[in-house]
Amino acid sequence: MKRYHHPDLRAALMEAALSELTEKGPRRFSLRQVAARAGVSHTAPYRHFKDKDALLSALVREGLASLTKSLKEANRIPADTARERLGRLGRAYVSFGRQNPKLLTLIFSDLGFGALGAVPPDITNKSDYDAFGELEATVKACQLEGSLDPELDSGVLSLLVWSTVHGLAILFIENVLPAMTAKRGLSPDVAEADILRALGEFFYPKGRT
Repeated sequence: MKRYHHPDLRAALMEAALSELTEKGPRRFSLRQVAARAGVSHTAPYRHFKDKDALLSALVREGLASLTKSLKEANRIPADTARERLGRLGRAYVSFGRQNPKLLTLIFSDLGFGALGAVPPDITNKSDYDAFGELEATVKACQLEGSLDPELDSGVLSLLVWSTVHGLAILFIENVLPAMTAKRGLSPDVAEADILRALGEFFYPKGRT
């Protein structure tokens, strides 16, 4: 059995849990199997998590915080327009998904964000977990400058943009988009940039320049 200091044990258990969930799915997921994968005793997980739902909630919460941080960092880069910042957010989201495919899939699964709840009520700084809020604020800024249609509901528009970018990330994770673009003689990275650029064009108000 491996010996960890408590912070190291928690990190090892989180990593093992994500791998276990990805390989075996939620029905066969157990703390005992997570402990075995991490190389610790079957009682070790209870030092940090009262049950498997608590461990899964921690995974979702930390993943959502990491995604939100990535979007905030992208939004802080100086830009001439809100539309440029929105494009950066889209690229940051896709990049996060490609670098953390297991986490992104878990966060927005029924087992993850929807079923367990990502942000406990005792969390004071909820903006650290508000990835969607970061996108919505940028969409509203685009509407104010006229680069997205101001007559569309900002919430609906944000959901539509989010869905499109999330779908793009999943297509990359599943290697669908790289395979499709390769058949057409395109670079996946070039295709990604073109798709994100076309997303802005799609919602651009007619008659505006």
